Amino acid sequence: MSHIVLKSAALRKNIIQGLENPEELERVKNFIKNIFSNSGYNKSPYATFNLDPWSTWFYVTDSEQKILSAMRIVEKKPNNFLPVEMGVIYGSNPQKRYVVSEENVADWNNVAFLRTVMGGKAATINFKMVVNYVITSYSILLTKKFSKIYGMYHQKLASIERIYLSAGAELSKQFSKPVFFPEDYFDQELVLLNIIEIDKTSLQKISVNLM
Repeated sequence: MSHIVLKSAALRKNIIQGLENPEELERVKNFIKNIFSNSGYNKSPYATFNLDPWSTWFYVTDSEQKILSAMRIVEKKPNNFLPVEMGVIYGSNPQKRYVVSEENVADWNNVAFLRTVMGGKAATINFKMVVNYVITSYSILLTKKFSKIYGMYHQKLASIERIYLSAGAELSKQFSKPVFFPEDYFDQELVLLNIIEIDKTSLQKISVNLM
């Protein structure tokens, strides 16, 4: 696990990769779970696949180690499925799922933050952490590690939509229909998720803007 202290704001940037530091990882997961639960979500058991071996978690804490914001990137591998591949395509009959057959792609998910002034500030820092990670992996390693980033957001959650779109995301044309997870509800209403993507061109533009 790595961390960087932001002295001016008394905030700390943290990263957990893969299966390292399981106790701290559980704390991050509980924070995300509580954010969704307290916001009225009943998360589906169909969305609880263990993707930890392919995950990198990014989170921001205050001076007392309280988590204010957290997010995750999951890398696509031949032996795993991204979250965008696990949801059921809304309106499909028989029910179907999307398939991501590309290489060098990842999924940006589990975006959660406290609905406070500091939580909002932490979320902005958190989102920049993810973007910088993606850009650094792409530009420095020269392996085109992430040529595209996928993500999903609840159609009725404008705050998450703004975070994604501010990063240069666009609604996916390839996966244009929303998806859902059975038993995934918000205030007793089925959660429909739009799929977004940030392609290589957008990643390069973001890289220039952050320099």
